[in-house]
Amino acid sequence: MPGYLWLPWKYVKPTNWSAQVAYDSGLISIEDLTFYRSHLEWMLDNMPGLLPEFESMFESNSAMKEVYVFGPLKKRFEQNAE
Repeated sequence: MPGYLWLPWKYVKPTNWSAQVAYDSGLISIEDLTFYRSHLEWMLDNMPGLLPEFESMFESNSAMKEVYVFGPLKKRFEQNAE
């Protein structure tokens, strides 16, 4: 992957999954989990060059579609599919 295109796969996906698991286990609060969700939303809005990689990541893992922390991906890519 050229340059920064690794970011969604190697950073966002495992970091956000870990945050969701920590929340589900009672280790972090909803405010902490919402931080990860809002950071993902910020990346989608401010790093448009990553959108194809984010979409690929989202489409390749159907479990993401039901996970709170990945809500901005669902909102973005399911909205575009309509």
